[in-house]
Amino acid sequence: MRHLSLGLRRVLSGLGFGDGDLDDYLTIVRCWPEFVGAEAARHTSPLRFANGTLFVQADDAAWCSEIRFSAQTILEAANAGLGADRVQEIKVRLGSVRSP
Repeated sequence: MRHLSLGLRRVLSGLGFGDGDLDDYLTIVRCWPEFVGAEAARHTSPLRFANGTLFVQADDAAWCSEIRFSAQTILEAANAGLGADRVQEIKVRLGSVRSP
């Protein structure tokens, strides 16, 4: 079992997840509509969370701008949801978004 745990940690580290980042990411994904609102959640999605940076993808340039404009509010909501100041920065990129 220990070898499986070590192997999984290596895979997650290779994907950019640090210690505790995966749990935080899963919480962010689950609570994303609460953090950004229902409409924004239909057009954006959290891609990953690593070392204090939340990477978000938006399906339109206008939604990229909206997330950037609302970044401080989203940071505060995410950190409140996580119960700690874990999210320090949000980076947004344009791309396809999976439906919730």
